[in-house]
Amino acid sequence: MYDPLTAQFFPPDPYVQAPDNWLNYNRYAYAYGNPFKYTDPSGEFIFTALLPGVGVFIDAALWGAVISGAGYTASVAFSDGGFSNWSWGQFGKSVGIGALSGVVTAGIGQVFGAVGSMGIGGEIARAYTHGFANGMISQFTGGDFMQGFASGALSSLAGSAFMMYGGSFAKSSIGTYAFSGLAGGVGSWATGGNFWQGAAIGLMNAGLNHVQQGIEQYKFFHRLRKHYEGGTGADFKISKNEFKYLLKKGEIDFANATDIGDGYYSASINFYNADNDLKLSFGRATVIYKTTNDGNIYQYFYDRYDFDPKPWGTRSTTNEIITRAYNAYSDGTAFDIYYNKLWRK
Repeated sequence: MYDPLTAQFFPPDPYVQAPDNWLNYNRYAYAYGNPFKYTDPSGEFIFTALLPGVGVFIDAALWGAVISGAGYTASVAFSDGGFSNWSWGQFGKSVGIGALSGVVTAGIGQVFGAVGSMGIGGEIARAYTHGFANGMISQFTGGDFMQGFASGALSSLAGSAFMMYGGSFAKSSIGTYAFSGLAGGVGSWATGGNFWQGAAIGLMNAGLNHVQQGIEQYKFFHRLRKHYEGGTGADFKISKNEFKYLLKKGEIDFANATDIGDGYYSASINFYNADNDLKLSFGRATVIYKTTNDGNIYQYFYDRYDFDPKPWGTRSTTNEIITRAYNAYSDGTAFDIYYNKLWRK
């Protein structure tokens, strides 16, 4: 429940999403105290939070219905004759198709994981799966298979490529939504379909699939901080997708790598030029990789997760202040982070 007069919520937010921003330490001021302008990036839709597992599909169906209904409304608004062409029957059909497509889209997102975690080959497979699924839904509901296929596949592949190679704006929710929606609309239009209904499919792919990357990243850092605040000091194992995410975001110092034999090398990986969550959580870590004719194969990751103070000048002044503040606030216990701890060369 929200009180717009004080810009405060009645229940406290149980998480500190970004310890680098002091506004997040006010547990009653979600979304920088302005939920009408910003959204909580946790990805915790109501049913996803209340019903782990099945909840994400319920939320996907609801959002799919909303987006598809909005797409139908836009297509009518921009048609010749405008809203005189409105049909409640067609609106209901669009909402139903959107709900079905939302569930399918969420399922595909669950299978393929975060964007880029399986490389460009994985994104091509994701795009084909989206295209085939949306094509079948279109054909099943009386539409054209190729129009659905083009909208689903093109919006997925374009959105993924844009996120992977398009810079900081492309990684933002606005950039992802805008580009995926445009690609979906163009794909539908190019095959003789309705631009706005294709755009709705593209928006669905962005909202329920590509933005999942942000949700998974949030869950990763939330797990780390809860483990730290839990105070056990037990080792923390990261998943394969989390390992790939760290490799993608970090900068490996290949020039100063140490040869440890049998073609394997140990090198530092730093996150000082990454976003603040990575910069504060990891800073610098260690990876082990093997060189092959087909490129490097990464086997191992290690870091010590702590917020212990360091001599002034080791970190930037801002990061040192934030680190010390979080350490004092959380009273956590440091622990070791591994990927493939039992690895042996």
